[in-house]
Amino acid sequence: FAAIENTTDEDWENVKVKLVSGRPVTFKMDLYDPLFVPRPVVEPEMYASLRPPMYQGVVAGNLGGGVGNGQFGGQFQGGFGGGFNGGNTFQQNQGNLGVGGGFAGMTGGSGSTFHYGYGSNPITRPSVRSLMGQRLNFETLNERKAAAAAPGGAMPLTPNVVGNLGESFEFDVADPVSLARFKSALLPVIRETLESKQVSIYNPSILAGYPMKGMYLKNASKVYFPQGPVTIYEAGTAVGQARLPDLNVGESRILTYAVDLDLRVQQKETKEVRTPVSMKIKDGRASHVIRIRETATYETFNKSAQPKTLWITHVIRDQWKKIAPEKAAETTANLYRFEVTVPANAKVALDVVEENEHTEEIALKDFGWTTIEEWELRPTATPAVKAAFKRVKAALAAKAETTASIAEENEGLKEIAEEQKRLRENLAVTPKDSDAYKRYVKKFDDQETEIEKRRAKLKELNKQLAKQAKEIDDLQKTLTAE
Repeated sequence: FAAIENTTDEDWENVKVKLVSGRPVTFKMDLYDPLFVPRPVVEPEMYASLRPPMYQGVVAGNLGGGVGNGQFGGQFQGGFGGGFNGGNTFQQNQGNLGVGGGFAGMTGGSGSTFHYGYGSNPITRPSVRSLMGQRLNFETLNERKAAAAAPGGAMPLTPNVVGNLGESFEFDVADPVSLARFKSALLPVIRETLESKQVSIYNPSILAGYPMKGMYLKNASKVYFPQGPVTIYEAGTAVGQARLPDLNVGESRILTYAVDLDLRVQQKETKEVRTPVSMKIKDGRASHVIRIRETATYETFNKSAQPKTLWITHVIRDQWKKIAPEKAAETTANLYRFEVTVPANAKVALDVVEENEHTEEIALKDFGWTTIEEWELRPTATPAVKAAFKRVKAALAAKAETTASIAEENEGLKEIAEEQKRLRENLAVTPKDSDAYKRYVKKFDDQETEIEKRRAKLKELNKQLAKQAKEIDDLQKTLTAE
């Protein structure tokens, strides 16, 4: 039905009525108030230069000071004092002009506030209602609805829907309408039968333990159904209410109107199984693909004496592939709806199986010895991948060996330096013609020779270490194996 109201001052006599439903872009704009372009206020510099500055103490709020007078279209009054936190306030009303505040740059403060009221009698805006009349109040509206609902108030007419007008829909009332002024009436605009099916809908995000009683509706007619409230009847009794969204021709919707206490639904803990799929090395990055299979189980018990049709909703997740059930009753933008028939006094379980492939990827330069050995032992490591890991391990081992040799040479030089310190101390106190002195000198000379050898070897080892580091870096960037 459509509720129409004759808000005009004339009675309708055989008026042709068409009702249009749509969602155009609309807005309100006040076209009565004049629009003023704000202009800045500029004060002559000579006024500012002639006024002595005033210095304020530390206070809160605005302070004023000074009194002056003059003539400017009336009596010019005000105080040119400073507002420590304020600006200029310009007020003009009934011929009097007052200026107070502080001038920016002298006493601090900036900005201006303007109030206009030219002449002795400021113009007031007339009330829109005084020009266009008052709107109907709530009591009058209810009285007119009651009059329309009284016997003879409603006019049962035979409507004829014209059709779809792009993004709007027009309902054409075939019979002309006669309606007195300020009266209202209900006009039937749609008389169609929709395809329907009674189902229960379970959504754990709405209610965890029980599904909702619902209706599956499909608009197989040629009429557009606008959104609105719906009352559900069973055996002539109203059993609940629901909201129907816009239902275009050929579309389907679900309405829920009550909790179905005959069905008890329990969602079991999701089971997860991880299966390694493949491993490869490409351009210095090792990747391991693991297939993750998750099974969500929904157990439903029907304690009623009648079989029930249940739709279980399951959230669609990005990058997850549905394996079972093979088909869903409906698929929305973010939900699956699976249909389950639950016999009377029976329990039924539904398994929703989904798969996702997770890729673990690590750059070879971030691999340590332990990580390489762990990846080598994975069942998806092919012989080519294991051989590549061995090359990396061999390069790392050679570099580690060189690093250890460098540390050994540095430790030897450190020990020689400490020994030479002791020899210098002994030579300083030992007679030069003694055998001990000669032995100390020979040992010192031998150590100098060893220092030269160790330093030469250390230089070669550092070159080798730099070369090995570059080779490992190149290997980690370019190594490829599958």
